[in-house]
Amino acid sequence: MTNFYVVLLSLGLCLIHLYLNSSMESMIGSSVLQISSFGPVIKLANLGSTLSQTIRTGQRVISILDEIPMIEKVTNGDEAQFNSMDKIHVDFAYDKALILKDMNLNIQENEVIGIQGKSGSGKSTLL
Repeated sequence: MTNFYVVLLSLGLCLIHLYLNSSMESMIGSSVLQISSFGPVIKLANLGSTLSQTIRTGQRVISILDEIPMIEKVTNGDEAQFNSMDKIHVDFAYDKALILKDMNLNIQENEVIGIQGKSGSGKSTLL
C-alpha cells in the first residue's frame, strides 16, 4: 500500500509541474528530492512487520532461557575421578549396520587423544 501512495504522489507532483509549466530542471530537481525522501518513509511503514518479527524471535529465545533443566547440578557431591579407561573388543551396531567391530581403546589420566575418521565411521558412536 505504501508503494502505491509513493507512485501516486510522484505522478501528482509531475502533474502539478505540467500544470504550472515549470522548467524541466525544476521538475527533475523536485522529483529527485521527493524520491530521496521516500526511503525513510517506506522503512518507517515497514517497521511494524519487522518489529513484530523481532519480538516473536525474542519471545522464542526467552522461552528457551526460561526452561528448567532436566538434570540438576550437583553442588555438594564429590568430584568425579578419572584414572584410566580400557575398552577391549567392543562391537556396536544399529539394527544390522555394524558400526564398531573389535574396537580397542585405552585412555590414561591426563592423556589427550584425537578421534579422526570419515563421516559415518563411528566417531560419535565411540564417544
